[in-house]
Order: sequence, then C-alpha cells, then structure tokens
Amino acid sequence: MTSEIIEDWLNSFDKSMRVKKRKIIIFIDNCSAHNNLPALINVSVKFFPANTTSELQPMDQGKIRSFKVNYRRQAVRKLVDAIDEGSTLSKIDVLNSMKMTGYAWRNVSQKIAKNFFKKLDSRMYEKRRK
Repeated sequence: MTSEIIEDWLNSFDKSMRVKKRKIIIFIDNCSAHNNLPALINVSVKFFPANTTSELQPMDQGKIRSFKVNYRRQAVRKLVDAIDEGSTLSKIDVLNSMKMTGYAWRNVSQKIAKNFFKKLDSRMYEKRRK
C-alpha cells in the first residue's frame, strides 16, 4: 500500500458516495501510507487504535504466521543444501528472496482460513451461551 494508492482510492470512493448521496465511515489501520489522507466529503475515515489490527483481524495472524514458517523453511533448506554440498552458504540475494517469498505465499493453505472461521464460530457460540 502506498499513500498515492489509498488517496486515489478514497477520492474515487468519496465521489461514488456523493453520487449515491450516501455518507459513510471507514475504519482503517495505522499503516504509514495512511498518514496524509485527502479531504473527503461523504466518507469519514477513522483509525483503529494502535496495535489492535491483529486483534481485529485475527485471520491475518494465521496467514502471516504460515507465510513466515514457509519462508523460514526455504531459508533453512538453502542452508542445509549448502552444508550437504560442502559449500559455504551464499548470501540470499534479492532474486532468491523473491522466489522464496513467492513459494511461501503460494503455500499458505486454505486450511488457515477454514480454521479461523471454525474458531470464530466457536467463540460466537460461547458468547451466545453466556
């Protein structure tokens, strides 16, 4: 996310809300790209409190954890392969890092999302019981 992207999107969204004669509020996180938001007429932007994004978006926790595990697995595999070959570990360059990132992201499973919804459903059930 960049400040230009969010600014363009908000301006466009504000314009569409004006056309529809709707006033809305949007809650967003405290990403540094959100620092210089444009003046809007029909859209009001409010920020989540600091350090609450992971609590408010718990599915992100599982996806991020899974991504990190997959990326680290690739880094360790690169180290082990170098040791097995009897060579010194070469530094991970940008290209290797990009390849490892792609692999890590592709291997974040759909099971992560399913588990999140199961946990959410059980939390809602517990709240209803109380």
